[in-house]
Amino acid sequence: MENQRFESLTFYERTIETILFNIDKFGGSELKLLLLINRLTVGADLNAAEIRLKDFEEMTGLSRKTVIKALDKLEKLKLIKWSKRVLDARSLNDAGLWMDFLKKHPEVIERTKTNLKEKIQSEQSGVRKELQEWYRLLESMSFQRLKKFMQSD
Repeated sequence: MENQRFESLTFYERTIETILFNIDKFGGSELKLLLLINRLTVGADLNAAEIRLKDFEEMTGLSRKTVIKALDKLEKLKLIKWSKRVLDARSLNDAGLWMDFLKKHPEVIERTKTNLKEKIQSEQSGVRKELQEWYRLLESMSFQRLKKFMQSD
């Protein structure tokens, strides 16, 4: 019965419940990743998100080895499902498709920069910083450099 109650909770509620009941099993790395995943899913009104290992590394300051180890532990606790191989392959494929599209329609980059400028003005500080970072990338990178960035792991 307790398991049914747990499964009926939102991801956010399960996250809090899990942290409180398993605090002795968590290290700082697992907690960082769990909170980040929570922010990138629940915080963005999503049930799931595809997050590259490189993004986890950059957003948390953790090494790739530590990120993988922590994700494995979170998966064993049945808090997340992940696959490094699938995520990396899908990320590279998606990046390639986007770059093909942008090569055919370079005006999209300019429109995106215009939209980002407008959106930056209305967002909260955390989201604003992320949007500003994307704006700076689009403003400063050549197409070839952007392609290399998008397809890097």
